[in-house]
Amino acid sequence: MFAIPPHVSDTLKTLEIAGHSAHLVGGCVRDLLRGAEPHDYDIATSATPDAIAAIFPHTAPTGTRYGTVTVLTDGGGIEVTTFRVDGEYAFGSRRPENVAFASSIADDLSRRDFTVNAVALNLRGEITDPFGGRADIEARILRAVGDPRARFREDALRMLRLLRFSATLGFDIEPNTRAAAVECASLCRTLSRERVRDEVLKILSSSAPATIAECVGIGLLEPTVATVELPRETLRRLTILPPRLRIAAFAAICAQSNDELSPSGLLRELRLPNSVIRESGRGAFAAIEGFEPTSFGVKSLCAVQGYGAAECACAASDVLYETATLQLLREAIASAEPYMIPMLAVTGDDLVVRGMVGVDIGKALRRLLYHVLRHPEDNTRETLLRLLGFVD
Repeated sequence: MFAIPPHVSDTLKTLEIAGHSAHLVGGCVRDLLRGAEPHDYDIATSATPDAIAAIFPHTAPTGTRYGTVTVLTDGGGIEVTTFRVDGEYAFGSRRPENVAFASSIADDLSRRDFTVNAVALNLRGEITDPFGGRADIEARILRAVGDPRARFREDALRMLRLLRFSATLGFDIEPNTRAAAVECASLCRTLSRERVRDEVLKILSSSAPATIAECVGIGLLEPTVATVELPRETLRRLTILPPRLRIAAFAAICAQSNDELSPSGLLRELRLPNSVIRESGRGAFAAIEGFEPTSFGVKSLCAVQGYGAAECACAASDVLYETATLQLLREAIASAEPYMIPMLAVTGDDLVVRGMVGVDIGKALRRLLYHVLRHPEDNTRETLLRLLGFVD
């Protein structure tokens, strides 16, 4: 028997008591079958949205046009969707123009993307599996439900999800499904940048980030990233980085592989936050340009770029050139050695009282910072004032 959280099993039970069929569906069933803990739970039911809202005291109409109502429980929200079959998809749309409620769970499963996501499980542990999804889960294979070309024409995002599932689950892609993705890749041009960004970040954060090379190579990321051959060995080294720093290294790899693409330009195309574009873009560019892979070099980066961009630069450099600058940066920061003007043992006020004015103050402080980057032991008030020709 599968371990299902009480708030989920109670929701299934409540639907059945009200006379409706109810099943867990989608990724939660896939994860339960492979022995992993689901992140969330979705339910498909014979109950209509109006019936769902009448059965449960607390609901939210999150997608009633498509048959979905979120049931609010003490354990969190659960999306409950009426059995349905999809109508026609307009070109470039991720949603059908209309849906029709269906009478059985098998009909509902027939509209899903991949066989591993087209398995249903009821409260008694009974499995509905009309497309062989359980066998594909055991064999670790990703296969489209029915004709893969039809599935991808309905929703181009499914091609990116295919590669994302391959990266995050470690599953192989069935040859006909892969061939269909290659054939239909140009349809991804219709996707919103935000949707593409989300899939890219999930792939880069996975244990197999080099999968992104295939996304680029077959054209799934056009026009954001042109179809080029990215170095897989370099991409595999992304696993040495924490996920939050991988986007900077990825931007650097793409820019190195395509002279017409700048790291910041790529990040803007992916609709990343401005703060990420600034730090990751500057860091990726600094890594491509190159910097001295020493304690002085990484502290100099901090002085010029700020810590965030310097961290991104070191991360990208470690992936591009197999350096160890990120560790150098962490050691430098841990040592409390100065790497910015406020960390100097003298301030602008110290120079004002000694007769300095205007831009000369900034120049003097920068000169002192450059000195103590190489000679941190000299960061004392007496030594710094002496370097400027002042003696207390």
